[in-house]
Amino acid sequence: MKKSVCSVEESRITTLVSSEQFAYNVLIFIFSQRGIRMLNELNYNKVGAKMKELRIAAGISQQTIANDIGTTIAFVSNIENNKVKINLRMVIYYAELCGVPVDIILDAGRDTPRYFEHDKIDAQLHQALQAFTTEEKQKILQMLKIAKK
Repeated sequence: MKKSVCSVEESRITTLVSSEQFAYNVLIFIFSQRGIRMLNELNYNKVGAKMKELRIAAGISQQTIANDIGTTIAFVSNIENNKVKINLRMVIYYAELCGVPVDIILDAGRDTPRYFEHDKIDAQLHQALQAFTTEEKQKILQMLKIAKK
């Protein structure tokens, strides 16, 4: 029996997706124990406080976040005050919303931050650049290259 071109392509795609999923699962398995230990070492009160600090610094209201994630202001407040569990998706959301790397938020909950001062400056530059258009960013980059010479 001859397979149609469509079913052959579907088979290749399925194999590709399965291979990528397998690789992903292997990585998760390898890093899961280390990741669980690291997450257990975080002080979530400080993580929530950092999320709140970044939100306020960015001029974003709890109402805006509640609307974005489809919840209430009370729930957002509970996240920021460690009254509900914070998941990684929420940490990533806050990081992207405030224009900072996830490590900035998570380092707030570590006794010994992994993020160094030069990384904080990079994060501040990244956050400041969020207000500019792509065209303006290109001009700023050109000016920085000229200044570096």
